[in-house]
Amino acid sequence: MFRGDEQAARACAALCDALPRLRGLWAPRPTIDPGELGPCSSGEHAVWAAGPSLWNGARLGADLAELQRLDADNMRRVGSLLVAVADGPAAVERWLAEHERR
Repeated sequence: MFRGDEQAARACAALCDALPRLRGLWAPRPTIDPGELGPCSSGEHAVWAAGPSLWNGARLGADLAELQRLDADNMRRVGSLLVAVADGPAAVERWLAEHERR
């Protein structure tokens, strides 16, 4: 679980910032609607949709099948965040220390 909205927003931003086309699109909330992304790869869509799903439970279209098509680095990034969320706020902070852009 996240400590609060600020921690959740930081995690969502870190997910998005890992993909060049999504960099900066989550600060501190989504800055555009998913429909405004235009054509994007399934990986970009899955990462973009995972953010709101984690942040507030919104279902924006990333399902398990789509997540399974992520490249290895992005699958690890999303998967390790899910594990951190399950382990609690301190684990999310450790995940953020590793994945946030400085």
